[in-house]
Amino acid sequence: MSGCSQGDIIYLDNNATTGLLPQVKEAIMDALECFGNPSSLHRPGRQSRALYEKAREDVGSMVGALPEEIVFTSSGTEANNLAILGYCLQFKKGHIITTLIEHPSVMNPVLRLQRMGYSVSFLRPDSTGVVDPDDVTRQLRPDTILVTIMHANNETGALQPIREISEILKDRDVVFHTDAAQSIGKVSVNVHDLGVDMLTIVPHKFHGPKGIGALYVKSGIKISPILYGASQEGGLRPGTENIILASGFGMAARMVKEEITRRKDYLRRITDLLLEKLRQYIPDIILNTGSGPRVPNTLNVSI
Repeated sequence: MSGCSQGDIIYLDNNATTGLLPQVKEAIMDALECFGNPSSLHRPGRQSRALYEKAREDVGSMVGALPEEIVFTSSGTEANNLAILGYCLQFKKGHIITTLIEHPSVMNPVLRLQRMGYSVSFLRPDSTGVVDPDDVTRQLRPDTILVTIMHANNETGALQPIREISEILKDRDVVFHTDAAQSIGKVSVNVHDLGVDMLTIVPHKFHGPKGIGALYVKSGIKISPILYGASQEGGLRPGTENIILASGFGMAARMVKEEITRRKDYLRRITDLLLEKLRQYIPDIILNTGSGPRVPNTLNVSI
């Protein structure tokens, strides 16, 4: 018997992780039957390969990417490391722009590069937790190689002006990465609408499995592996592919694509209701994101 039965608890920690949807559990269970190595040419291998590539297709479709632009990893942390280190280490030096509110899996690779001699500009958000695109413009230098800014903050829920920043960068030889761990499944995310070159995807934040993630890498953007082994994932992420978790990931992505409008509306209704009730009992409560854009599942308030 499982020791993790949650009973009737009210779970309010979905920015940390989410429970698996029934459809995701079913996809994972079905994939357990596919034991073949996807690199093998026999029938079990081909069956596993077909399942794995279907998952890649579903993940790409969720964010408007081509299947070949999706690189599976072991986690969002690995995807962020692959984006930052895999791109920047191709240069002997360079300048990076990021923010002071990034997840440790972005901040620590950037700090590692800084210790190696790369220069870094850290942008400070305003009082509502949002970065000013003009600050990006002011920090750009001839040797800037990468801008990495999260899409949504896990504490405040504030959505960063990713599209506006991408417009600033579009005519410059600067790669733009965003960590979309906290936005996918809460708002519509499309790599072309955002205008980014790389985007991190984390399925356990939208009712998919833990232990797997993905990095969108726009066609034409060159990165190098940070792990070494065989040629899986186009040579960018070696290791025998995890068919089981990829199948759950693909199903979670498919559900997001089908349900995103309903999910957004539902989450907005219940958070608006919560804020309304809080204001009834605490009239001077302050919504820290102000009237700015935020993901609909997150309220950050001051009392």
